[in-house]
Amino acid sequence: MSEASAIDQTTVDQTTLDDQVATPAAEVVPLADPRPGVPWVAAMFVGAAVSYVGLRALFNALNIGPTPLMSIGTMLIGAATATAFALAAYKPFDRIPSRAARSSLIMAVSLVLAFTFWALFSGTYNHDMTVWSFPIIATAWWYIAATSFVGEDAHLAQLTPGRRTALNAVLWIAGTWLVLRTFVWIPPFWFGFIQTLLVTGGFAYMLRGVRQPAKSLYAWAVLALLTGIAIVVSSALNVWDPSVKVGGWAIGGPTATWGIFFALWCGTNYGVLASLQCWPFSRVRQPWGATLAVLGVVAWCALLTLLLRAVFGAVFADESTALLEAQVYGWHLVFWSFCFPLIWGVGSSPYRWAGQRTPGTWEDVQA
Repeated sequence: MSEASAIDQTTVDQTTLDDQVATPAAEVVPLADPRPGVPWVAAMFVGAAVSYVGLRALFNALNIGPTPLMSIGTMLIGAATATAFALAAYKPFDRIPSRAARSSLIMAVSLVLAFTFWALFSGTYNHDMTVWSFPIIATAWWYIAATSFVGEDAHLAQLTPGRRTALNAVLWIAGTWLVLRTFVWIPPFWFGFIQTLLVTGGFAYMLRGVRQPAKSLYAWAVLALLTGIAIVVSSALNVWDPSVKVGGWAIGGPTATWGIFFALWCGTNYGVLASLQCWPFSRVRQPWGATLAVLGVVAWCALLTLLLRAVFGAVFADESTALLEAQVYGWHLVFWSFCFPLIWGVGSSPYRWAGQRTPGTWEDVQA
């Protein structure tokens, strides 16, 4: 099980939820075994292809908004909704005994809710998706990360998962609306780093012994620093446009190629690592294991970006269309890569990181 998901253990440890099996003692818990997760990683790419084709046809037929943005929005808000169900310990579906039935239903409900939101937003109320889709998505995910990932729900620690998530949802929605009406958005370019550093236990190791809210403060400082470095490097590689300004944020913006990379960075990050129990990086002692994971994810996303450019370039004659459609497919991966570990429990069996004494924590490691 990944120790650093920062989501309440009972929401993601499917073994505990379904079978009430106690975690074995640390000395008998094995190191990571990636083999059970390999088919699930392959299924992420297949699922993304199916949902990409399906939503493209659906939104083209409905004509209620720009198809690429409607498709991206449905999958990303769908992923956020599914994450909320996981945070709530799967309520109100937790009484469904079959994991397959429960997980499939949560995924379907999440997509229906996301589709309904965007259909009303763009179709019924005629809001501009080009202006508002990414600010809504990015800001909503920031609030989820701030409260439940980095924040570890410390502000509502004594509440049950269902009640805690319901109250958090009020904060997420109200906070997103407030930001949209003032700062426009909270840029999301930290999202790749946070996924890797949480699932690998990078933050848990680095900030062991630090308590909330100081822990969150230092984590966001690290994310801001890494994001700044990423922007500088991307600008040097001419895949970042420093002239772009959204709202009051004068940090530039991604080019079409960087947009594909970012979609893949968000969509083949947490889900892939969690499903494979962070192998092979979990065989390397911290902090080098998490460091190599960050670099490894960036490397494979860069290679996948080149692959998607070639594949979609062969399908679509117009280059700008090909780049946009490649990005849409990349964003579809986010939904599948979050749902498989969080909803289906893929990769959640207990395992130890190299040098780790107790699965699920680094607090007993002094070095």
